[in-house]
Amino acid sequence: VNIMAFSYSVMLDLSGRNVLVIGGGKVATRKIHRVLKAGACVTVIAPELCEDLSKLLQRHALQYEQRAFQLDDIGVYAPFLVFAATNDSGLNKRIAEYCNENNILVNSITEPKNGNFSVQSEIEKKYYAVVCGKIPEKGRFVDKLEKDSKRNFSFVSENGKESSLTFERIKTNGKYSLVSVSLFERSKVT
Repeated sequence: VNIMAFSYSVMLDLSGRNVLVIGGGKVATRKIHRVLKAGACVTVIAPELCEDLSKLLQRHALQYEQRAFQLDDIGVYAPFLVFAATNDSGLNKRIAEYCNENNILVNSITEPKNGNFSVQSEIEKKYYAVVCGKIPEKGRFVDKLEKDSKRNFSFVSENGKESSLTFERIKTNGKYSLVSVSLFERSKVT
């Protein structure tokens, strides 16, 4: 899978959807917190869980299989989405390959390019969230930023106040990347 494929952002409705997480460490915990908040039904397969995941298990927030993962598990659990979140890059790659071959959404934490989606950072507010992600350095929008390192966009929020979003080019490891910031409206909670 080409990392360039990650240039298309989507929002997913995970309510009631099966999410399979392979791995029980801190990175898996971060992924799990977000998908639980989105209403997903989470199953974790790992030989052991970190302390935070153990607490979630005690609150009956997820299902847990305490054992080594087998590729056949993906077929058994029929997940909508998979997180390959182990510290074994070879296993994460095999999980991603299986999911890609079977048209299952998969995020590989050790080598994101092996998966078919990435997860953006999110800043949540009551009625909206700001999502930040890294965009590959090709495309017309990036070309327009060649002379400017930063570009701002203004908008009027639901409370009538003017706000802005920023796209900024940053240099890391000698390469430029574009960091995008997007705003989306949340469902209003009454």
